Amino acid sequence: MDIILERLNILNRIESDIKASKADNRETYKKLDKLGEISAKQEMTWQAVKELRDDKTEINELRRRIEILESKIALY
Repeated sequence: MDIILERLNILNRIESDIKASKADNRETYKKLDKLGEISAKQEMTWQAVKELRDDKTEINELRRRIEILESKIALY
């Protein structure tokens, strides 16, 4: 009888451990989903930074061309 109770207790502990592991897995997947969202947002941020840099380069080029034109106009 004691052996049966002991084995039932062991089975209950195993079942409890399995449930805890499943809960941990759910939490892990939630965290992974959040990491995926963060990664996507980070990629969008880097894309925006790249576009801003490109825009700044273009604006600087336009300013340089305007200065050249203004200096040519000033000569006439």
